[in-house]
Amino acid sequence: MRQREGFTIIELMFVIAIIGVLAAILLPALARAREQGRRASCMANLSQLGLALRLYAEEHDGRLPWREGGLEVEDYQYFVTHYLTRRELLVCPSSSIGGFWEQDPDDPDRIPLNTEFAKEQSYRTSYDYLGMYTERAIELPPAPRPVPRWPVMWDLAGGATDQRLEAFDLEAYDLSVVEEQQIPYHVARFRPHPPGGGHVLYLDGSVEFVHKTEWNHINLPQSVPELDLREHPDEGVISAAVRRELEERPTEPWRGPGMGL
Repeated sequence: MRQREGFTIIELMFVIAIIGVLAAILLPALARAREQGRRASCMANLSQLGLALRLYAEEHDGRLPWREGGLEVEDYQYFVTHYLTRRELLVCPSSSIGGFWEQDPDDPDRIPLNTEFAKEQSYRTSYDYLGMYTERAIELPPAPRPVPRWPVMWDLAGGATDQRLEAFDLEAYDLSVVEEQQIPYHVARFRPHPPGGGHVLYLDGSVEFVHKTEWNHINLPQSVPELDLREHPDEGVISAAVRRELEERPTEPWRGPGMGL
């Protein structure tokens, strides 16, 4: 009597089906595990940035980097170049936007450092900084006064929800040159952590992940009534989203409200 060799088609299909079921169960769990690892690295980035900001403040009479608000970033650039050991700290591991890389200083086509939202070679590739918007410098209170729990740096557009994007006043923008429905898509591209939310570095040095529904604004975790803003962070994010839409259709001119990025 001949002994059967190999597997039948039904047996092979059964094994393949089991593998498919296991993959469907395990792959989302692996993706979540990878994202948890990226979140831990993101928190570590912001923690180190917080330590660097504290060192800067100690050497500048308790003041954090600031130069007249309105996205004047000269002092913030000084902070980045003189107080950060690695510029990669400004890039969230979950970000899909390219960060810093080494460029030949003699290359005429090199991309200069900039402050535009989520741009390569930008100081704001992943994180935004409150001191770019305030009317006055953020100062650490002298001891023994407690340090206020103000958000200092955070993941870009961590509070972007459909409701907030729909409620944002877009009348200041000439939407005849863009697709209005594309603006939420481009804002969401800044947001690194699925399904939504971002890490927040507070003035006291603590870092927390805050779900998008708990943010007060699209690009500001919570309001700080003690600090007047020369420009609201949400406006810059929306303006950047409009720019991103136009970049994908480069033949159209930029005719926005002139908000500086």
